[in-house]
Amino acid sequence: MLWQILLPLFAATGALHLAGNDTTCRKSGRRVAYAAWYRDAVHSSGQQAVIHCSHQWVVLCLIVSCPFAAHKKLHLSVLARLYRREKQCRTTQRPFKTRPELLAQMIGRVRQGLPPRELRLWADGASAAAKMLASLPAHVTFTSRLRRAAALYELPPARTGKKGRAQEKGSRWPSLKEIAGGAVFTRGTVTR
Repeated sequence: MLWQILLPLFAATGALHLAGNDTTCRKSGRRVAYAAWYRDAVHSSGQQAVIHCSHQWVVLCLIVSCPFAAHKKLHLSVLARLYRREKQCRTTQRPFKTRPELLAQMIGRVRQGLPPRELRLWADGASAAAKMLASLPAHVTFTSRLRRAAALYELPPARTGKKGRAQEKGSRWPSLKEIAGGAVFTRGTVTR
């Protein structure tokens, strides 16, 4: 459906804009498979967390301009994966996958079915896991929120042919606070 209908209609050329997130779908009852207790992000606030019995889905959306309102964007769901807790996977003999791994799996599936086009992926800070970033296919730009205390490093240097374990990361960058302190900001108006 993504390749035959949505892309020719909404994004025939250029980079594809995608968003990934997890959401809950309320399900209750003793016999509902893979239901568990999750935080309801819609009804929770900073002061009070609302927990409910539900399924948790990782959803990948294609972001396109709305044909009848150019300043608005549509998020069209194209793929979804059901998240299963590790204990649930052990009892059913399924391999356990984290939410970021499920998102990376869907991005890989989109990449396989498309000609080489640039993919721009947006996801929340929980998805910015090292395993997920390492498993992203080529030509994918990933944008996410970082923790304030995040440590950033250069890419590892190329192997020199010497014996021993390869270096996993390069030299450390300054803290985010130091980087922001040297940045030049301009004021702008945003309508949302």
